Amino acid sequence: MLLKQGPLAANIDVNIRYKFESLERGTFVARDLDLTIQIPGLLKLAEPYVVYVFRKENIRILAELKRYVAARKSKQRDLIALGTPEAHEQTISLNSKEKSDG
Repeated sequence: MLLKQGPLAANIDVNIRYKFESLERGTFVARDLDLTIQIPGLLKLAEPYVVYVFRKENIRILAELKRYVAARKSKQRDLIALGTPEAHEQTISLNSKEKSDG
């Protein structure tokens, strides 16, 4: 992918893999980022900054994923406490996804 930001032009190849590992009290999530950067000439000096930005974004995305999952769990607990049919359907849906994933 060609990235062009101001005077900086670079070819960047990004491959992202997620790894989910079930633990006793939750799930461990790893987000592996393979990054290949080709920056020509003197602008190659900007490469550490580009890597820094990608790492920072990696951390932000994992934090957002954690926030999203926590909000869904909280909503699920609230629905179960209310005894709504929607809660029962979501529980079945979540359980079937967990079984098929692992």
